[in-house]
Amino acid sequence: MVTAKVYATFLVLLIAGAQDVATQAPARLSVQVPKNASVNEPLIVEIALANSLRDPIRADLGWFHIGAFELELRKPDGTKQTAHPASEDPEGGIAPLDVVEIPSGADFRQWIVLNQWVQLPTAGIYDLTIRFSGVVQTASRTDIMVARQWQSTIVVSPRDEQALTVVCQRLVRDVIDGRSFEARQRAVTALAFVRDPVAIPSLQNVIDVAPELSPEAVRGIERSGGPEARRALSFLESNRDPVISQAASAALRRMSGRERY
Repeated sequence: MVTAKVYATFLVLLIAGAQDVATQAPARLSVQVPKNASVNEPLIVEIALANSLRDPIRADLGWFHIGAFELELRKPDGTKQTAHPASEDPEGGIAPLDVVEIPSGADFRQWIVLNQWVQLPTAGIYDLTIRFSGVVQTASRTDIMVARQWQSTIVVSPRDEQALTVVCQRLVRDVIDGRSFEARQRAVTALAFVRDPVAIPSLQNVIDVAPELSPEAVRGIERSGGPEARRALSFLESNRDPVISQAASAALRRMSGRERY
């Protein structure tokens, strides 16, 4: 015979277990934003979508799995800049529109180089709002509720050439040591959007050690601007690799104003 006390204890545990099941989200979309940086330092936003269901889930995160994220940056002077990656690469090319399928118990990770889409050119406090308009569904096409908005504050300190040099050198090591093409691509993209002459030697190193990433590295040199970039690109024009030499020539033409950049 079950006593009233034992029965009550069993009922409490049963209700608590039911609440745990009810509150466990079938999928969790999270975003992590760096809190501090110096001027021109690349900022990488980490995106993760975790699947807690027993079955796979599918997600449409937009162009290159970032197009469904809208970025709104409030700058220290109060002005706002909004970026919404569309269905095309902002620098030309066709973007993939494939849907991600995430197995049970697994997660999908993606990243956004913030400097690619918005500018943080001066020291101060920046407020960043990220919104998600994509779709996350079960395998049977039932919509899953996930977080849709995140807010962060980024404190940007004055330009620090020494610290920026260290960051660039670390990114080169990430290119060299990257275990996958995606890891190396992430590092070179961050490096290519430093937009500072300090990054030029590191970008030249990338071209030497990972020529398959040279088009992005050349564009990074171009973005750095100034006489240092012109000298580096002029040197690359004579490279034996036609992909590198042609990319350098095109970059010089754009810098001279003969093509829109």
